[in-house]
Amino acid sequence: MGWNSLDIQRSDAAFNGIESGLDVFFAHSFHFECADPAHVIATTDYCGDTTAVVRKDNVLGAQFHPEISSSVGRKFLENFLQSF
Repeated sequence: MGWNSLDIQRSDAAFNGIESGLDVFFAHSFHFECADPAHVIATTDYCGDTTAVVRKDNVLGAQFHPEISSSVGRKFLENFLQSF
């Protein structure tokens, strides 16, 4: 819980203009275990690699809270909205 760095695992439009290693805000200690690791596009180090962002086709899911993650979260949301 708190600010953790986002480790981008593969290129995705959701991260246009966002560098790996920037901090975003996680507001809980729960984590998502992705059935297919190919869908994990970003992780964070929370007692080991933890899924932070997943994408499958046109579905994008974030474990962190972009709405309170400062400029990184704002850029992530802008990228999401531009993908439609």
